[in-house]
Amino acid sequence: MNHPIARSFSKTLTLLVLIGLVLGAPGVGTQPALALTTAIDDIPGAAVLIPDAPPAPNCTNRAIAVNSPTPIIIGDVNIALNISHPRRSDARATLTSPAGTTVVLISGAGLGNPVVASPDDYDNYDVLLDDSSINSLYDNDNDDVAAPFYDRDARSFEALIAFKGEDAVGNWTLAICDTRNGEVGTYNR
Repeated sequence: MNHPIARSFSKTLTLLVLIGLVLGAPGVGTQPALALTTAIDDIPGAAVLIPDAPPAPNCTNRAIAVNSPTPIIIGDVNIALNISHPRRSDARATLTSPAGTTVVLISGAGLGNPVVASPDDYDNYDVLLDDSSINSLYDNDNDDVAAPFYDRDARSFEALIAFKGEDAVGNWTLAICDTRNGEVGTYNR
């Protein structure tokens, strides 16, 4: 096996044998791993009013049922929100899992990461919230709530990883609140 082609063939054959040995080793399966993605839509059909805040926040609560005969263990959660509001920093959104874990999606306090100047100058949210995003909710721009939906991504105010390992089956509650007087909004989807 001193010929260059024979040496190359020998190395390839050795590599294939090693891969075969590793895949056939005890505890190493040869079946592909499958991931289950479950999408739950809460599209109310018509925009739902987010009432203006009296002295305390005023909320619209949406019940979202996840049904399955078997548990759905959460590995990752992404939330898409489409909210019309002329002063988007008034909007506060939280999501509560069936296990009782609550995550603040949008703070409603004009805070961002990084903090930007005057987020009150911008309106609407049409955003996909994802822990892996490097973008801020407050991007110094208005969001267009018309289709295509969720055309930008951002990190939620609190990390969505808080839901990891929980069973998704059951009733979730999405609360969308107005935190200041003077402007009202709508939850679209």
